[in-house]
This record gives sequence, structure tokens and C-alpha cells, in this order.
Amino acid sequence: MMIVKLVVFIIAIVAFAFFAGFNLDNKTDIWFFFKTFHDVPVFMNSLISFVFGAFCSLPLMLLVRFKKNDSSSSKEKNLKTIEKKSESAETKTSSKSKKLGKDGREGIIAKIRDLNSKEDS
Repeated sequence: MMIVKLVVFIIAIVAFAFFAGFNLDNKTDIWFFFKTFHDVPVFMNSLISFVFGAFCSLPLMLLVRFKKNDSSSSKEKNLKTIEKKSESAETKTSSKSKKLGKDGREGIIAKIRDLNSKEDS
């Protein structure tokens, strides 16, 4: 996967170099709030816009990463509560099976069969 990222990065750099090379003579005026910059190369405009966009997306990426860390800790808490509930449920069912005798489930099934046979007759 790392090799793919490297190849894509190199292709992007080469593409930008071609873009800059073919647009060296192209110049434009850029109005930035109350100041106008004259004869700015087009590739510089693209480069500055890209860097500005990367800086603007950085806080959003960090925010998402922190949310993932918070959600993973909450998932761990949920798993612990589920484990506690399942342990308490197991102790309840084991105490019920002790009350029913050694048979446990078989004893319950036998009692249900006896009730069904009594209802049929």
C-alpha cells in the first residue's frame, strides 16, 4: 500500500510540474480582499490555493480523529457493561437451574411435556 501512495504522489508532483511549466508565461491579476496583486503566475495561484485548502482541512481531520478515539473508549465502556450484564444473567440462570434440580433444562422440558399431556387428556 505504501508503494501505491508513493507512486501516486510522484505522479501528482510530475503533473503539477508539467502544469507549472506550460503556464509560466500565463499571468493574471488576483484581488485578495482590499489588495490587488498584478502579474501573478497561474501556477502560483493554484499552488497557494492547494496549500490553503490543505491547512483548512487539517483541523477537520484532527477533529474526526479525536472523535474516533472518544467513540472507541465509549465502545470499550459499553462492552464492559454488556459483559457485566451477561455475567449477572448467567448467575441468575445458574441459580434457577439449581432450584430446578440436577436436570436443569431437561427438567423444564419434562415439566412442559407433563403439562401438555395433562391438557390433552
